[in-house]
Amino acid sequence: MRRNRDWTPFFPTKTIMQKLETQVNNNLKQEKYVRDR
Repeated sequence: MRRNRDWTPFFPTKTIMQKLETQVNNNLKQEKYVRDR
């Protein structure tokens, strides 16, 4: 395996942050949905 540092440039931080945000949002929605049921 290569060090993270080697392939990080291929994944712009912006994209990673967006992915993380959507993931978190989805998790929150799911939690809400489960609580509301």
